[in-house]
Amino acid sequence: MGDQCYKDILERNRSSIIDDIDSDKLQDIYNDLRSANIMQPSNEESFKAGGVGPTIQKGRLLDFLRRRPKADIEIFCCILCKRGDAHVVKKYINKDYKQTENNNSNNICNNTESLSAAASNTMSDDITQAHIDHIADTMAGDWKKLAPKLPLKEGVAKCTTAIKQIQTQNPGDLQQQCVDMLTEWMTSAENATKSHLCKCLRDMGKKKTANEVEQM
Repeated sequence: MGDQCYKDILERNRSSIIDDIDSDKLQDIYNDLRSANIMQPSNEESFKAGGVGPTIQKGRLLDFLRRRPKADIEIFCCILCKRGDAHVVKKYINKDYKQTENNNSNNICNNTESLSAAASNTMSDDITQAHIDHIADTMAGDWKKLAPKLPLKEGVAKCTTAIKQIQTQNPGDLQQQCVDMLTEWMTSAENATKSHLCKCLRDMGKKKTANEVEQM
């Protein structure tokens, strides 16, 4: 499918796609698109400008994607599938593609595996040592505030105990304590992803650090 065909489909099905994308997953979609270097923090700010709700934001997002190349729209489709909105891709984009090109063999859902592989280099949600080191460099003094937000351990008591143990292991070295905390969380928690980490950083008011981690 060519670039223009994708763009026409997004325009033709704009209202229906807006209605069907889960608004609760919109922030995760933004995070994934930033991780894939398709959009920048300034784009998200423009989508949210004026304090508008998710419906208008989704419309602005689709209008933005219509100006992007085919590969970026395909990655967006992979993100929708990853976030549980595969029905949107199947219902509108694949269906419209079949009607437009009369080709049932190369639609997006049949090619999800190959598209995901192509996107994996730019859309990774994994946390790396570079992310941990950067956070430790920029906000080591706040690591004890970040720990319960992740959370480091389930339950206040367990989290408090883990924080004390980390402090005991490297007394006075806030940077190493921060590295140890993030490393322990990364290796043990089911929700240890870059997007979740960045959300927690933003919840703490560390927007700049979150943006920097996403761009790494």
